[in-house]
Amino acid sequence: MSKKTILILTVFLSVTIAKSQTYESMIDTSKMWVVYESPAYELIYGKTIAYKIVNDSTFIDDKYWYEVLRAEDSAYTQWSFFTYIREENKVVSLNGNFALFGSPLYDFNLIAGDSLCFTPENEMCMEIEDSYESFFAEKNRYTQRLGDDIIYEGIGSKSSGLLHFYDVMGVFRTLVCYYHNGELLYKHPSLENCYQNDIPSNINVNTINRMNNLNIYPNPTSETIHIPDVSPQSHYVIYDVSGKEICTGKLNNNNDINISDLHSGLYYIRITLSQETYSGKFIVK
Repeated sequence: MSKKTILILTVFLSVTIAKSQTYESMIDTSKMWVVYESPAYELIYGKTIAYKIVNDSTFIDDKYWYEVLRAEDSAYTQWSFFTYIREENKVVSLNGNFALFGSPLYDFNLIAGDSLCFTPENEMCMEIEDSYESFFAEKNRYTQRLGDDIIYEGIGSKSSGLLHFYDVMGVFRTLVCYYHNGELLYKHPSLENCYQNDIPSNINVNTINRMNNLNIYPNPTSETIHIPDVSPQSHYVIYDVSGKEICTGKLNNNNDINISDLHSGLYYIRITLSQETYSGKFIVK
């Protein structure tokens, strides 16, 4: 057999093996995600919260849904219901009050250049900027780059874990630990263990986290956002999905902000007036 034939066969077998790799479902009752959640935009303090998926006995809209539970105790044994989730044909969807724009939450059929839209009407869309295979949590996984976030097959968002878009204003998240079948496959390098509680006992988190939702339009947008319900010249801070401060400034006299220099993705904005904090989310397309 010639060297050319061997080379062709090697390439063919490599492609065949790559294509035959089994897709890893997000929905798996043996998985657990631990996320550090902070009520402060600056991620100064917060606590870890664990999430897991249990049975699919709930029937909603002619479909079966799994339950997502969460636990905040140090042993992660005191679980309570949080929302519903399902997966079909590599599309992961949420059903509940915590879905930011509805479903899908993830779509692993998409490749670079495709758009992930968060409503059935194909509104509120973000472009998949890149798609490739990468090694994470002990295996090669299909990977998507979505704005400033990295999405892994079988795991979800590196920034915030299983539920990367659910609607709680003023909260930022970081995936710190990921378990499968009881085995710790990923731990954030900055933590010594998978439980953390940095909230000082003398701080009233409910008071600090008192957020008023901003009316922001157009949304999505690529040039400017308009915020009508606050005073002109109000000071604002814009953050990315990881809680990193991106830019700061003042609204102009028309209550507009030029965001044309921002990359595509999801952003948070905070405005503080007379000890009241106003916050909102917008998408740059």
